[in-house]
Amino acid sequence: MTSLYTELRKEYLKTWRIWFAINQRCDPQWRKKYSTKSTQKRCYDVVDEWSIKEYGQEGFLNFFDCVGDLEHVEDLHRKDTDKPYGPRNWVKGDIDSRTSVSCSYNTEQARWMRRGLANGIPKWVYYKRLSEGFTCRQAATRKYTRTRKAKAK
Repeated sequence: MTSLYTELRKEYLKTWRIWFAINQRCDPQWRKKYSTKSTQKRCYDVVDEWSIKEYGQEGFLNFFDCVGDLEHVEDLHRKDTDKPYGPRNWVKGDIDSRTSVSCSYNTEQARWMRRGLANGIPKWVYYKRLSEGFTCRQAATRKYTRTRKAKAK
């Protein structure tokens, strides 16, 4: 007779792969070997009850109890990227929803840049205005009119 872990792993393979990838990503030896310089300093951790190292197969059962079936989910990511993966810090989603909770997406400058785009201001104009000393608000709200060079006759 097979164990509950084996049955769930076979029936919900994508869910098991997501759990395994989370644990792999949180392993310091794996991060040292495969991560880039920009990702090495980030907080990658998983709570003990989901951990392969701490709970082994029981970690997957605890994970499955919290998140359920992830067969039709593209990605599982954290609500707060400064905290470990855990029962109260996860979101089902995709790559686009991950960026909406990332730190760089939620900075004041990024929020004003998106507002500027909605106001018809190109990104390059927004960032040029910032480099000229404008505040984020001024760069995003000051009217932009496109100027064309006169054709030489």
